[in-house]
Amino acid sequence: MKAIKGALIDLSGTLLVENSLTPNAVAALARLKAAGVKTRFVTNTTKESSARLHARLLRLGFSETIPAAEIFSSLSAARNLVQSKGVRRPLLLLSSEAKEEFEEAFPEAVVLPPNGTNNSDIAATYEEMTRACDAVVVGLAPEQFAFEQLTCAARVLMRGNLLIAIHKGIISLLQFTASFLAPDIVSAKARYYQRNDGLALGPGAFVAGLEFATGVSALLVGKPQPSFFRLALEDMGLTSDEVVMIGDDVKDDVGGAIEMGMSGILVKTGKYRDGDEVKHGINPTWIENDFASAVQRILAQAQTLPANS
Repeated sequence: MKAIKGALIDLSGTLLVENSLTPNAVAALARLKAAGVKTRFVTNTTKESSARLHARLLRLGFSETIPAAEIFSSLSAARNLVQSKGVRRPLLLLSSEAKEEFEEAFPEAVVLPPNGTNNSDIAATYEEMTRACDAVVVGLAPEQFAFEQLTCAARVLMRGNLLIAIHKGIISLLQFTASFLAPDIVSAKARYYQRNDGLALGPGAFVAGLEFATGVSALLVGKPQPSFFRLALEDMGLTSDEVVMIGDDVKDDVGGAIEMGMSGILVKTGKYRDGDEVKHGINPTWIENDFASAVQRILAQAQTLPANS
């Protein structure tokens, strides 16, 4: 094994859960950087723009260790993909905080009023707002997943437009439901995330529903897409065998990294559930209790390798 020169680090579930830090995360990251290990932070978070995410990380104590330039967000990758496709007026099924990522590049982008609006003819209003839309972008946006909003999104797609999904990661609605309620029943690419009150449904089920209803296959952005990992590797100037991925998702974080030739450390925080490491046919390089333990593993591994590794 080559010496580890770089680390790709997941954010949600690995360094923090909502606004709570995992044990000793700030100090551990500082130790990793002090040891000369290059870092990039790869996240599928779509609840907020990159600017808001970075500001939140600074408030939580990462002001010295996470510069904005080291954050690789699936949300910004999605924006770049939409631009490359020549889209002018996307329908954004995104949270109000996340849509900021698209505002400068897409001044005509559409975000529908949230469910619960008092408009008595909301279906007609939605139809008028989306008539000129030429793509649909889906992230984590619970307020956008009501029946009429999804119906409008389906109509946009039925006119032959693009569906762009940020970390869809799902096989079917049936498999999603089975794996969410009883993760040991089926090895599915079900996507969920950890909140302070427990696991919460991700956007994958809604993407699958739109695909099923319209026959349109989504273009996927974010982990575990090789192109997403490759951007971070190129930015560090390192090869995959010099880099380790640290994350709480055995499939999107660890599995995706290993397929790219990286090492993968699965941490038992965030969305991790007992037995994840044996249910999906993925063999993490190491399994650690939390991010701080993962850093200890990396630093110890460096000490055991020859100086020219």
